[in-house]
Amino acid sequence: LAGNRWYLVMDFIDGETLDERLRRTPGRKLPPPEVVEIGIQLCRVLDYLHKLQPPVIFRDLKPSNVMLTQDGHLYLIDFGIARIFKPGQAKDTKAYGSIGYSAPEQFDREQTTALADVYSLGVTLHECLSGSIPARTPFNMPRLQFSGQPVLERLEALISQMIALDKDKRPASIDKVRQELESIRDGLKQSVYIPLAAQPVVPPTQYTSQPSPEPGYRAPTEYMPPPPIAATVATPSFMEGVLRPAPTAAALPRRPVLPRSVMAIGNSKVKG
Repeated sequence: LAGNRWYLVMDFIDGETLDERLRRTPGRKLPPPEVVEIGIQLCRVLDYLHKLQPPVIFRDLKPSNVMLTQDGHLYLIDFGIARIFKPGQAKDTKAYGSIGYSAPEQFDREQTTALADVYSLGVTLHECLSGSIPARTPFNMPRLQFSGQPVLERLEALISQMIALDKDKRPASIDKVRQELESIRDGLKQSVYIPLAAQPVVPPTQYTSQPSPEPGYRAPTEYMPPPPIAATVATPSFMEGVLRPAPTAAALPRRPVLPRSVMAIGNSKVKG
């Protein structure tokens, strides 16, 4: 407060979003070692949030909410729909998220837990490796495959587990994900990564990108109407409910404009 006026001071981040980085990268794909490092740093900040008392669930992890700087730091931005976890609560008060990146349980079926952030991180890492746009094929990401590269096969298996529709089949915590990613990083340092172009010719289904006619497409954070079923496991009817057209702007509930929060990753301080 100064001169009877309220103001908000925010950090200026000199960098670009991960989404912008992908859009200017051929095939929208980053090298696996870089993707693993991004995953490790994101795990650290998510683990910090999840271990707060009470825990904070971010709920909106996607490339456009991750900032990269020239000196290698990552920033997690936009805490607009983050929520405090309340043990025993049946479900979230409102269903907000980003189509393609949000876990199935965010669609107003049950309470969002830290496992929803595990799912969103898995989808984000998958996008960085494959070039696929999750918002175009929600809950149906193409399978990653690194033929003849054992360490990367472990990465493929980890991501497949992270994006399981059944939350009970995902890694138990984001810290477990970090530990496995660090082990994979150590393995990559002791092996030679073979880029896809240098590998023998394989069928088109092997680790191929899916070019989009909309390279600038971003999944918006929006209200997501609940699906017409109460089951906790994805079914065709649930998919139909998810993929129906998004509500118009007039139909969306008005939300107060919240200040954009920033959390730093990769240095000694975490900002909230």
